[in-house]
Amino acid sequence: MVVAHRQMGPWFFIEGYAKNEKSNLLPPELRACKEQGMCLLSMDAAELKRSLDRDDVMEVGCDAQTEIADS
Repeated sequence: MVVAHRQMGPWFFIEGYAKNEKSNLLPPELRACKEQGMCLLSMDAAELKRSLDRDDVMEVGCDAQTEIADS
């Protein structure tokens, strides 16, 4: 599983595989995941909200859900 996270901010699920499918990412896949993570982490709340509205990203609820606030 590859995730991106900023302290006191949201977590982003970037990529995931079952262990029996893939044990490691290839270098180009890892670079792509890092680029995607940096892009997501650079967004402010308004940009994230627009991405949610366009269905570019999907918010997943959990027990300690934090929603993106409107700015």
